[in-house]
Amino acid sequence: MKAKKCSGENCDYIGSLWKAKCKEHDGLCKNCALKRASEINGVRSSFKTPEKPKAIAKVSQVQLERLKRYKTARVFYLLGHQTCEAQLDGCDGDSNQIHHQKGRIGDLLWDMNFFVALCDNCHRYIEIHPKEAKELGFSLNRLDK
Repeated sequence: MKAKKCSGENCDYIGSLWKAKCKEHDGLCKNCALKRASEINGVRSSFKTPEKPKAIAKVSQVQLERLKRYKTARVFYLLGHQTCEAQLDGCDGDSNQIHHQKGRIGDLLWDMNFFVALCDNCHRYIEIHPKEAKELGFSLNRLDK
């Protein structure tokens, strides 16, 4: 089926057209055919082209505020702790990441009491080996007070 241009007034639609049984609607797209039908029948046209739904935000406003507060705390902590606190085998020496000892849920996201400044290699090791991280004191149980 070939794509055809709609013959409706001010319509730029190109595609499959309405299969009309009368001359009034022949060569029109569905939107123009419905609009013309309502005009011919004396009914006020209430047909509107549907609007695109609003895109859902990737991050909520509440989360944006939380992340903003965390970013400030993170930068402040890293400025005061420029060397890696773990010093495990393969350590780079300079810290550039924050490890959250109790996780990042709720207020723990920006609670500097549970921050550990780490280099890439040490942080990777701690994340891959949670048992050893708990034994070394780099990770804590979230439920313990």
